[in-house]
Amino acid sequence: MPPNEEHDAASTPVERRRTLSPDARAVVAALTSFEQRLSEREDVKHRENQMRLDAMEQRISDIAAGFPGGDPAGHRSYHESVIERNQATTRFLRELLFKAGSVVSLGGLGWLAVVIWEAVKAAVKK
Repeated sequence: MPPNEEHDAASTPVERRRTLSPDARAVVAALTSFEQRLSEREDVKHRENQMRLDAMEQRISDIAAGFPGGDPAGHRSYHESVIERNQATTRFLRELLFKAGSVVSLGGLGWLAVVIWEAVKAAVKK
């Protein structure tokens, strides 16, 4: 007898199940129950994930709506230009202070040279 001849005689899953031993039926029942629990758990997880996804999509929409004209690229470009202008101003002020410090230092050295020269002249005249 071919191995599946007994199953071929039973045409429906219910008829085939009747031919199973009590242990085999218990295994099939346990597997069926496990499959149902697993399916229910997957459905719950899917609903939770969908709710999270919907919430994230709503947050993204809210954030995008916060940009002037709904244009995040233009908003970014504006901020980049402001940052660039601030950096240029900082560079200018730093260079200005350095040059001013140089001029003051040279002026101080000049004044010191004049004071020393006058002191030397006064010492020589005495």
